[in-house]
Amino acid sequence: MIELKLIRADETAELTVTLPVSDDEAARLSCDFAVANIKTELYIRNDIKKSITLLNCYARLAADELDENETKTFAALYEYLGDYLDAEKVYKSNAYHCIYDVYGKYDLGRAAVDEGIFYICKNCEHILDYVDYEKLGHDISFDYFISSHGVAVCID
Repeated sequence: MIELKLIRADETAELTVTLPVSDDEAARLSCDFAVANIKTELYIRNDIKKSITLLNCYARLAADELDENETKTFAALYEYLGDYLDAEKVYKSNAYHCIYDVYGKYDLGRAAVDEGIFYICKNCEHILDYVDYEKLGHDISFDYFISSHGVAVCID
């Protein structure tokens, strides 16, 4: 959910709207009003803060399709790519891999071993105590972006 405080260009009227709304309504609001304030828990960058139409698309995506992990995944893609439309395209194409609960390079290195991205054969599991997860995570971070949302993403 995204709550917008809108103001007319001539500053004669204010309006509070909760998104998503219909596409026609978003287009009408875009013609008559400008965004004065945004209230949401979704990750939003400057590229869409002034676009009622894009904010409406994001609100619809979040309301219709995203659970908590998917919201974090989309936010990580959006943070990494820096553009809402690019993030939406990659998200909808499923052309990415993500790892949850990653807040730093150590977490990334540990997850890489746990998820089999960095493979250690069954006969060699005794060496796990000697793995430097921080350095492994550093090396893997050239392919994976560690977001501020606790999700590391790699675009295919």
